Amino acid sequence: IMLGLIKKIAIADYLASNLVGRVFDQPQLYSSVETLVGIYGYALQIYCDFSGYSDIAIGSALLLGFKLPINFNSPYRAVSLVDFWKRWHITLSNWLTDYVYFSIGGLRKRPFNLYRNVMLTMLIGGLWHGAAWTFVIWGGMHGFGLAVNRWWENRRRREKRKPRQEWWIRALCVFATFNFVCLTWVFFRAGNLQQAVDVLARLGAMQFAIGNLATPVLIVLVLGYLSHWFPKDALEKVHTGWAWLPSPVQAALIVTVAVGLYRLAGAEVQFIYGNF
Repeated sequence: IMLGLIKKIAIADYLASNLVGRVFDQPQLYSSVETLVGIYGYALQIYCDFSGYSDIAIGSALLLGFKLPINFNSPYRAVSLVDFWKRWHITLSNWLTDYVYFSIGGLRKRPFNLYRNVMLTMLIGGLWHGAAWTFVIWGGMHGFGLAVNRWWENRRRREKRKPRQEWWIRALCVFATFNFVCLTWVFFRAGNLQQAVDVLARLGAMQFAIGNLATPVLIVLVLGYLSHWFPKDALEKVHTGWAWLPSPVQAALIVTVAVGLYRLAGAEVQFIYGNF
């Protein structure tokens, strides 16, 4: 619960109030670099907002004796779009697979049917978020990307080629996947299609001023992404160390974090998925 609140208040809400909302509401005031940072900021905001919500829910359920499934698994470390949807909003991904993808045909012998069903599933997933063209485009982009990803995997399987494991190949795959996902987030975040077009136009304006990027915002952004890449083994050691602490020390740390978050919290920012 504490980790979830840190993600929500210290990262997601802070970025929403001090960067993301400003860039998307008035994109004409920002350079290409500032707009790109704003898009990366929204990618981190929506991850910390929703994974923070999930952490709070999982922790609350544990207090009542229930163990909920994990919902996020470092999604921005994905090496492909297929891998991304195995890591992002896992419960929704499983639901779309079981109740939409397989219901409309799922895996068929003809490759065209496979790609069509993937596309339809993601379009329906987009419409689930709202009846707006922005969500249709978001779902369509992911559907097209997943279809291309499946086509490439099937081609490699037919040619009996194993995936290359060089670190720089994997790094390029992670970079490409992350930036494609960030591009789709523009349509997901935009209030309407015109706003998305305006943001992308500023992105392509080739202006490199950074005067609107405050140092605290950049620090939160960097620390947020670094924590996303925090090694799992190290995180498990932190959990072990926390469990080893005496209860009074744990209580003192929780109170300290709670007071810090209370002082840090600014304007109330609704959970993003509260809209859905």
